[in-house]
Amino acid sequence: MNIGALVATLGVDASGLAVASASMRKFEATTNASITSINTRLATTGAAFKKVGRNMSMYLTAPILLVGGAAAKMHMGFEASMTKIIGLVGVARHQVEAWTEDIIKRAPALAKTPES
Repeated sequence: MNIGALVATLGVDASGLAVASASMRKFEATTNASITSINTRLATTGAAFKKVGRNMSMYLTAPILLVGGAAAKMHMGFEASMTKIIGLVGVARHQVEAWTEDIIKRAPALAKTPES
């Protein structure tokens, strides 16, 4: 049994979808601007840290290494001088070691190195 044909027309209000789409585009633009700003600040911070590291190497690490090298060289020269005393003058090693200890103890009070 056939009763007939049904024709229906549905009306859809898409205005809410258009508002949501515009809102999402605005959110995307705001998010992109924020990400760009953050990337710029991170690049600036990274450059600052790089500069700090370079300055520490130039003005802190290198001088410390140079002072350490100079101290080691001075120590070797002092030890060589004390060994010459033993070999050339004939003073006993234990006596020279006692003098060495005394010289090192007195050097800060005299504000001079054992070699100067």
